[in-house]
Amino acid sequence: MLPVVLDYRRKSKWNALWWMVDINKVDFEYYLPIFADALDELDFPFDILARDGTIEMLHVAKDRVLNVLPEVICALKKALRTENPKI
Repeated sequence: MLPVVLDYRRKSKWNALWWMVDINKVDFEYYLPIFADALDELDFPFDILARDGTIEMLHVAKDRVLNVLPEVICALKKALRTENPKI
C-alpha cells in the first residue's frame, strides 16, 4: 500500500497528492524506486501518482536519494525510452 492518495477535496490544485504520513518519514529507499518505475504509466490515476510522487519525494529527499539513485536513473531511462510525448 502506498502512503499517498489523490486529494479530490482541494480546489486550488485538482488531484493533488495527500501523504498519509509525513513525507519526511517515508522510507525513500523503498518508495522512491516504486514511484520512479511507474513514470511510464499513462492511465489515470497512476500517471499522476507516479509523476507527482516522484517529484515531491525528490524535493524532500536531499541526500537520502543517493542510496537509490541508480534505480531511479534506470527508471527514468525506461520511461524516456517509450518515446511517448505524454511522458
